[in-house]
Amino acid sequence: MENKKQIKQAIREAAKTLAAKQPVLKNQRKSVHIKGERTMSRWEAICAHARNRYLLNQLYAAQSFLRGRDLETIKKQHGDWHTESSINKTIEQYEQTIRTS
Repeated sequence: MENKKQIKQAIREAAKTLAAKQPVLKNQRKSVHIKGERTMSRWEAICAHARNRYLLNQLYAAQSFLRGRDLETIKKQHGDWHTESSINKTIEQYEQTIRTS
């Protein structure tokens, strides 16, 4: 039970970190009306934003699964491409990071 709470917390923290980067990446994707300094190329920002969006979707689906939602509800909310094995793989990744730390 304690391990499950730690996994939930690790996934939540990872999602918060990725979500905080999204507005910055959105601004860096702009080619004309950028606000502030350009810190990365436009293409890097586009790729990083897409990768973060995909990872956030995986993390949110894993959070829903850990909260006890069934797979059909998760598929409706987060996309049909989620399977139980892909969600379990994400959970196992964060379980390993907890074990190593």
